[in-house]
Amino acid sequence: MNALCRLRESLPDIVYRIAQILEIIVSIIVALAIILSFYTVLVELDLMVNDPAVGLHDFLGTAFNVVIGIEFLKMLCRHSVGSVVEVLLFALALLVFWTFLRHGFSLLVDWLPENAFAFVTGLAGAGLLHFLVTLIPYPVQNPSEMQYLQEFAISPVATAVLLVVLIPLIEETLFRGLVFGSLRQYSRPLAYVVSVLVYALACVWRYALEIGDPAYLLLFIQYLPMSLALAWCYDNGGSIWSAVALHMTINGFMLFSIVH
Repeated sequence: MNALCRLRESLPDIVYRIAQILEIIVSIIVALAIILSFYTVLVELDLMVNDPAVGLHDFLGTAFNVVIGIEFLKMLCRHSVGSVVEVLLFALALLVFWTFLRHGFSLLVDWLPENAFAFVTGLAGAGLLHFLVTLIPYPVQNPSEMQYLQEFAISPVATAVLLVVLIPLIEETLFRGLVFGSLRQYSRPLAYVVSVLVYALACVWRYALEIGDPAYLLLFIQYLPMSLALAWCYDNGGSIWSAVALHMTINGFMLFSIVH
């Protein structure tokens, strides 16, 4: 009877240890799969160079899967709410937006002159309007520059990939593709107003909450030129990829100006 009671008491610990061992085994298998998948990424990259119209679809699909695998491995190794959310976000982006991104690439190829014009005019407009809003005095300083500078000093490659590649892909699909695209079916002016304001506020609201000062919300004015230019680019180019390219370019210029 005592032995049965001891077994019953120790059973949860035994199950937990077995689960830990299985988790380690799964982590090793996932890590090996990710390592092997890098070869596929290189193969798809070579195909993209030889045939961009077809190869980019396969390359981005494989790359998205690798990124999700890496995030899943991080979740297995580091249990936290943040790691779980990261995996869910990347998985959602792949499942919900991948078809939309593929269709957008076809539109980019079919309407290349229109998308190129929208990109160039959007970039010029964003630069001019950004210069004008920098002349406005603000009660607080934008903390994003110092944040990105610190992150770049710790991990320059990861920071560059995040700012110049991943963030433009996710944000353009969400704010321009989903928000702007959905509202444009009913009213183009409403789509511009809502998507531009929502994106600009989304760039600064966390500072107001973290620092506890509503004055940081006024910094949304600094993001209005970029937000308007991206909406213009998507609306007039027709493909989400022209807006993604513009967002990547703007973020690239911003990161370069911060670190130099």
